[in-house]
Amino acid sequence: MQPRVVPDDHGLPRLTFANLAFRYEPYPIGVAKPVLPEDLYRDLVERYPPRDLFVYMPKFGHKYSLSEKFNGKAYQQFLRREPVWRAFHGWVKSEAFILEVMDALRLHGIDLGFGARPPATQRLLKTMKHLLRPSQKSRTPRLSARFEFSMLPADGGSVIPHTDLPSKVVTIIVSMVGEGEWDPAIGGGTDVNRNKNPHSSFNRLNARGRFEDMDVLDTFEFLPNQAVMFVKTFNSWHSVRPMTGVGSQAMRKTLTINIEAR
Repeated sequence: MQPRVVPDDHGLPRLTFANLAFRYEPYPIGVAKPVLPEDLYRDLVERYPPRDLFVYMPKFGHKYSLSEKFNGKAYQQFLRREPVWRAFHGWVKSEAFILEVMDALRLHGIDLGFGARPPATQRLLKTMKHLLRPSQKSRTPRLSARFEFSMLPADGGSVIPHTDLPSKVVTIIVSMVGEGEWDPAIGGGTDVNRNKNPHSSFNRLNARGRFEDMDVLDTFEFLPNQAVMFVKTFNSWHSVRPMTGVGSQAMRKTLTINIEAR
């Protein structure tokens, strides 16, 4: 089975996970690069929202956000006046996009139970449906997708350790910087963390953690036209450690896509 390729209005693929590679411990997390055609990626980077639309979010670290939830009116106005972002947003909100992500995960041994199922599983579900009384039938949650624009200042920007809300199923962090615009030496990578205290490793409800309580197992460097994808679990601790670009005006710009259960 090959991943779905969904064309845009010009016949170009919107995004590809063909180069996706995972690590599986302590939770499934992987990286793909490139994820967008270069011309589309440049258009999106050049038309990224201006800083004055963002809301400062100190409870999550040293970061700025623009989304449906944070400054939602400005977010919707931005999408209405930017055709490239509006089209990309429409595709991310589609069922086709969600199915493509589920296909990509399944190809890497991560079956979350959504999308296409093998024939044996379909037969089992059909049998169970006849055995269960209507009041006992379980409803498969529906999935939806949304995205958030996020900025972290190179001078001290950070995202504190957390595991994501229980409603989240998959998170995809897409870098939004041009070639040569970011110096990886100052940080900005996504850290894979493990809580030093086993008593606190179970974090299904997304209590916020502290940097000093985490062992960093791996870091996915912040690079252009790259996506970091991971599955929400009870221990999917991740963060961005405070960056070291003292005096720099640069911003670590990303698009975070969340697939959530409803």
